[in-house]
This record gives sequence, C-alpha cells and structure tokens, in this order.
Amino acid sequence: QFVGTHRRISKRGSPILRKIGFEVMRMLKSHKEPEDNAVYNYILKKEAEGKNKKLSKIAGLNKFLRIYYVRVMEVYQ
Repeated sequence: QFVGTHRRISKRGSPILRKIGFEVMRMLKSHKEPEDNAVYNYILKKEAEGKNKKLSKIAGLNKFLRIYYVRVMEVYQ
C-alpha cells in the first residue's frame, strides 16, 4: 500500500542507506552553514516548527533526495 506522495522514512529499502543518509544530515547540521544551504535551512525550519531533531534530519534527507533527483533528471532531459 505504498503511496509515493506520502513522504516519511520507513523500513522499506536498505537499512544501510537510511543510516548513511541520517549520518550525512547529522554532520551537515553539526558544521557551519554551507554555501548551498537549502537543506540546512529546511532542517532549521523544521526544528523551529517544533519537530524533534531526529524527525527534522529525516525531513532534510527527504528534501535532499528530492533536490538530487531533479538535478539528475535535468541531465537526462
């Protein structure tokens, strides 16, 4: 019963990739603000909305994956 527009992390897919994604977001948040800061600002926005830190990092990971997908698809168009 998977719906592609229902965005949340789940146990679908590789647990190693989910762990790597979470660790990347953790490191992104622990360093100073990067130049291309769309994901960084999104994580801060989610924390300001009251989400806990883990959920905001997962939301940032989903945002990163959407941005990455669009940029890769631009190459093939």
